[in-house]
Formats: sequence, structure tokens, C-alpha cells
Amino acid sequence: MSKTSLKRVTHLLLAFLSFSVYSQKKPPEVGSSSSMQSQTVKTIFSNCDSYLFSNCVFLEKDDQYYSYFKEINDKECNSYVLDGYEMSLLKNELTSSIISLINTVSTNQFYFRDNKINKPKEKEIFNSVSNSYSNAILFNPKFTFCNNNGSKRIIIYVEKEKFDNDQKMFFNATIKRSKQVLRESEIFKIKNPNYQFVDELEQLNSFLNILRSFYSLMVTLEIDYKTLDEYLNLEQRVANFESSLNNLNNNLIQVDEYISNKNYTSAFNLIGELKLKFNDVEQRKILFQKQKEYLDLVRFEKNRRKKEYKNNASSFNTFSFDFNLNTALVNNSTNSSGELNYTDNSPFDRVYPALGVKFVFNDRDKTWGLGPYYKQHFSNSLISLNNIEYYFPFSNNFSEAGIWGQYFINSTSITFSAAKLLGRYQDMNQSALNFWTFSPGFKIEFEKTSYYASLILTRANSEYSFNGFSFGISYDLKLNRKISDTQLRNLEKEFPDNF
Repeated sequence: MSKTSLKRVTHLLLAFLSFSVYSQKKPPEVGSSSSMQSQTVKTIFSNCDSYLFSNCVFLEKDDQYYSYFKEINDKECNSYVLDGYEMSLLKNELTSSIISLINTVSTNQFYFRDNKINKPKEKEIFNSVSNSYSNAILFNPKFTFCNNNGSKRIIIYVEKEKFDNDQKMFFNATIKRSKQVLRESEIFKIKNPNYQFVDELEQLNSFLNILRSFYSLMVTLEIDYKTLDEYLNLEQRVANFESSLNNLNNNLIQVDEYISNKNYTSAFNLIGELKLKFNDVEQRKILFQKQKEYLDLVRFEKNRRKKEYKNNASSFNTFSFDFNLNTALVNNSTNSSGELNYTDNSPFDRVYPALGVKFVFNDRDKTWGLGPYYKQHFSNSLISLNNIEYYFPFSNNFSEAGIWGQYFINSTSITFSAAKLLGRYQDMNQSALNFWTFSPGFKIEFEKTSYYASLILTRANSEYSFNGFSFGISYDLKLNRKISDTQLRNLEKEFPDNF
């Protein structure tokens, strides 16, 4: 663009800022800054002889002029002052009347071109603008006094052809200036991809707002289709350029998109990157709010998913009530003699009941479990299965307390327990005995019950060594349902919340 063209555009923009309006506004009061500026305009004093019948032609030829008049009564005709303030009032009134006409005509005559590619966009812009006032710029309107059969009037008018050409020229010039700013920004972005273009976008959007406000006027003035296409393409180019920028707003839009698609990991990572990149005071406030929104949502979703996992948990702690049938305890000492020799007996000669409780802590992946247990043996309730002499090693009922563990293999597990028999025990020489019992076994687990079998190994010393078997059923209360370590890792991976 040549320097002459740039100067012309600059003058047009200055004129726009000085005279354009979006709607009818209240004129500035006397003594305001606008009024003080208007004092530089030449002031015209009228007398009754200034009002000429011939000047009324500007009202009559509405095909050639846009005009507006104000009635002046006979008492005022010699004292009417047309100063800057009055001119501003009349300019606003003429602009409003032109705008009203433009909106009416443009709404009635607007149509879509058959070959228009982006019809929805064009319709959106037109409807948006036609529902409000379009802009119009008055370049040097003229004033005259008119006597219309004794009715004194002050007329402000512009030539339609000149007005229409001025508007088209301004619209075209604004498009060219916008394209220049956009082109310079696009070139600069190639080597500076992280530049934010804050001022440039503000300038471009300001230009687009001006062009939008002139759109229905251009339709009314039947500007050529090429110019309308050029404007619509400009709208799209600016939108594409803005969406391509690596600025905070666009990144936050991407964060919202990740969240809406439940891609919380990507949203988390992007917020973390943005906190490092955008760190001025205002940006930190925006990012803090976005982080808070993210955390509120992701923690809610995380807790909801955790409840789903727990409702279908495969691991949990258990509190169990056990019922056992234990076989006879048979001495297996190789050097025993006399009354202590029970090697002729079979474990299945006798059985007796036992009751127990245990609390087992299982790991999250249900690989192993461990916990305390207590069992009461009712050895005085021996049930004879084989009519053979048998000497039970304990004369009274006895109990044990210890540790019970298990290693899971799917729904089964290998079990082991170690416990001390409670109570005081003596050998035949009145020497104290300390009995320990060990029970390796096997368990099958169902929904609320478990069935198991184990070997009983009870030891005090080599002479007081007994073997037997135990068969039992337990009723299991599931407590503190647990999600697995794998599920925990999945939760942390899917719902990261530790910035």
C-alpha cells in the first residue's frame, strides 16, 4: 500500500472516530470537552431574511439528498445561532434518520447469492447487524436555511451519491488496512510462534467490529459481491489466525475440550505447562481459577470411580467365625515308650469340635493375608469313629491363639497358622511343657463362606509331638473393601490431581 493510500485510510479512520455513531446518542452538554472542540467550528447567526424558499429543494429531492430539518419559530429566526454544539445535534439527527432508513431497506432487500460458499456465516453477520444500528459517516454535511410557506427551518443535508461513495470507500479502506495488519502478523508468527499478538488482535477485532457495523449498509448500497466476499474471507482468516495462536485463552479452550472429553491426563499436563509459561499476575489468577475448576471436577470423578471399584472389589479384610472338626492327636515320637506310645492309633479313630474367630488383613491385590486368630478346642467331646483304645494327650478342653496367614491362588489359597496353646501343661515328671501348634492347609473361598482342611502339628519336645487333621467351615464378614494397587495406579493415571 502506498504512503498516499495509508494517509487516506488514516484520515478516514479519524473521521470515523469523530463522527460515527452506533445509535442515537445524547448530545454533549455545553462546557464539555466535545463542546469546547466544537467551538472551533464557524458559528453562523441567522436573520429572518436568511430563510429562502429556494433552499427547500434539499428536502424535496429525496432521491438526491439525505436531509433532516429543524423547525425555527418566527421569534427565533433573528436570534438562531448555528454553532458547533447545534451542528453536532443536527448531525446526530441526520445520521439516525439515515440509519433507520438503511435498516429498513437492507432488511427488506437482502438476499443470498447462489454461489456464496459461506451462506450461514453471511446470514449470521447480516442478522446480527440488521437488528441494531449500522454505522454511517458524515463527511462535511451542509447546512442551509429554508422558508417553506412561512415555516422556518434549518436543514442539514448530504448528497446521496457522495455519501454512498464515502461509505463504500471507507468500508474498502478498512478491509485493506485489516488485511495488512493480519498479513504482517501471520508473517511475524512464523518466526515467533509463542508471541501472544495481544495488541494486534485487539486492533484486528476493532476493525472487524467496524466492518460488521457497516455490513447491512453495504448491502443496502449494493456494494459489489467481490468486496462482500473479501470481508467474509477476512472474518474467517482472522478467526483462523486467532485460533492458531499459542496464547492463554486458546490453551484454556483446549483444556476445556480435554475435560469435556474426559481426557483428564492431557488437561492436567497442559495446565502444568501453562503455569510455567504464563506467570504474570493476571494470568496466574486465571490459571488458578481454571486449576480449581479442574480439581473440583476431577476429584469428584475420581471418588465416583473409586466407589465403583470398591463396589466390585475382589479384596477386603475379613472377620470370620470358624467351626472345625479335628481328628485325634497321634503321638509320632520315635523314642517314646510306655504310656506315652500312641503310635498304634489312627488320627481318624476320634474327632472332636472346635470353634474359632480370626481377623485377616488382605493386601489390595489379594495376594496374601495375615491376621490374629483364637480357637477353642472341645477335646472332652470326643466322638468315637473306631472302637479302639485311645489316650488323648490333654485331659481338659484347651485353647490356642496365634497368627493365621494365607497366600491366594485365584479363589483358593494356601494357609498356615502358628499358635501357642494357652494354659499350663506338665509331663509325668511334673516338668512344665510349652506347646506350640502349626497348621499348613488349603482353603476354598466362596461369596460368604470358606471351606478348608489343614494338618495339625503340635509340639512341646520330641517326646510330646502330636499330629492330626482339621476340617472346617468359616462364615466370612467382608470389611473395608479395597481397590487393587493396579486400580490405584489407574486412578492416579486417569485422574491426576497433584500439581
